[in-house]
Amino acid sequence: DLCCKFCEMAEPGQVLATQSICDDIKDLGDVILLRPYRVSNTAKPIPVFHIKNLRQYHSELTIKYTGVV
Repeated sequence: DLCCKFCEMAEPGQVLATQSICDDIKDLGDVILLRPYRVSNTAKPIPVFHIKNLRQYHSELTIKYTGVV
C-alpha cells in the first residue's frame, strides 16, 4: 500500500504526500517535489512531495484523510 511505503521512505519528522494531498493543503505549508516512486502496477512513477513548515491545523483535512474529527 502506498501509504505504508511513504512511511518507510520518510526520514524522521518528514511528511511525504501525493499530488492530490498537496493540492488540498497548498496554502498550509511548503511543498518540495522529490524523486518519483515507481509503483509496480502503474505505467508512470508517482510524484512524491515533502511537505514542510505546516502553518496551521485544518480539521477538514483530518476528516477527509483519517475520518477523525
